[in-house]
Amino acid sequence: MLASHTRQCLSRLFFRRLARSAWTPLAVLLGVSACGSSDEQQPNPAPERPVLPTGGCGTAAYSLLPFEGMGRIVDWQYMVALSVNADFINAGLEQEGIKGFSPVPYGVSVYRIRYVTQDKGKEVEATGLISYPAVSDAQSFPTVLWTHPTAGFTDACAPSANGFDGALGNMLLSSQGYVVVAPDYLGMNGMGAPAGFLHPYLQAEATAIASLDALRALQRFENGEGDPGLLVRHDGKTVIWGASEGGFAALWADRYWKGYAPDFDLVATVAVVPPTDLLALNRAAVDKYRPATGALAAALLTLNQWHGDEAHLGDVITDEAPYNLASKLPQIVASKCDDGGAFDGITQVDQVYRQSYIDAVLAGNWDAIEPWACYLRLGTLNRTKIERGHDTPVFFVVAGADDLVVADTQRQDFPVLCSQGYHMEYYECAGASHVDGAANSLPAQLQWVQKRLAGQPMGDDVCQLTTPVACASLTGGP
Repeated sequence: MLASHTRQCLSRLFFRRLARSAWTPLAVLLGVSACGSSDEQQPNPAPERPVLPTGGCGTAAYSLLPFEGMGRIVDWQYMVALSVNADFINAGLEQEGIKGFSPVPYGVSVYRIRYVTQDKGKEVEATGLISYPAVSDAQSFPTVLWTHPTAGFTDACAPSANGFDGALGNMLLSSQGYVVVAPDYLGMNGMGAPAGFLHPYLQAEATAIASLDALRALQRFENGEGDPGLLVRHDGKTVIWGASEGGFAALWADRYWKGYAPDFDLVATVAVVPPTDLLALNRAAVDKYRPATGALAAALLTLNQWHGDEAHLGDVITDEAPYNLASKLPQIVASKCDDGGAFDGITQVDQVYRQSYIDAVLAGNWDAIEPWACYLRLGTLNRTKIERGHDTPVFFVVAGADDLVVADTQRQDFPVLCSQGYHMEYYECAGASHVDGAANSLPAQLQWVQKRLAGQPMGDDVCQLTTPVACASLTGGP
């Protein structure tokens, strides 16, 4: 599953010895008076609640809750063990041979938060990490909404519950001069009462809304609901940045931005090795056995649960001995942060999926496999009914030999998304695996973000499928 591959990505970026591999402007929208040119333009009142398409795939439409109260801080903790000085970070980078990021300008201060968000129109609570550059006087920094790679599907797998391993993204970025808020995602509560349900893996609405409400939580944390001694503030400029499942989350948070969080100043979005077209990825997952095969099986399981178990998993996933996947997979997903060995010994697609499902997917006969196709369609960016409504630049990173978020599906989807209005720059690490492409492109990601925050326009390669480049290892090794 994705977890076993993508956790390695962050450990390559930072302290491998501390990590384990496992699974528009800041204002309300303005309107023009219809009473003639002599009248002043007056601001339209900010909407009280989001008006967005909901439901589908057998789930009835519902109204989303008002913005008021979203992001409210329920609890917070200062994470003493994770709040370290610059010397500690530099020593870790040197020990791991990671080049180009040290000496870092800042140590970091890390907090764990529990905040209010919503799921299918009902109030729920989620958790995450907030980190700041450690300074001795009042300063402000740009904000990164960091959306993490797959870590698992339960509370025990929440990055905020897993020490240095879960905080690596926060620590690296805050040490470079960013305020970072990193949601754990729904179903993964790292502190307080358990979520009571599995993380809805690759469910666009649930992921985007909980992520954007983490930004509201950051605001509230700084404005009376958090540490009263806090010196640092975010400066209003925001970057959404994520890898793998986090790339999916970043693009969907970007997509929901205008409809759910228009009062933040979104400057740029970075989507690193993101699954963008789940239908195409599903086709690749059943075309031959590869890492994507197991990852999509986990997605179908959790998506079905999010929709109320409308369908029977055994209709699409095999349950024959010795693997008994349809029976074992729910137990493993609910108790492990990796695949629990469920796919050990499996070498063929028909050992995972029923032949009728394989045949329908390869033929593009989506009607034959509803509601499963509908679940995937809701997470396919080029088919969504959610209007984007802005042209924030996007950095789109591909790993050339990615067999998890299969590179061909991204190459084919990039021009489609551009034709739909995305303002994107393509960057491919030639011959790189999923993990190496994400890790070794980090210098390019940082440089691209710095240029956007500095107000530099994108170059002539916008929406061009550029030639893959050789991305050097962060350690300078092979």
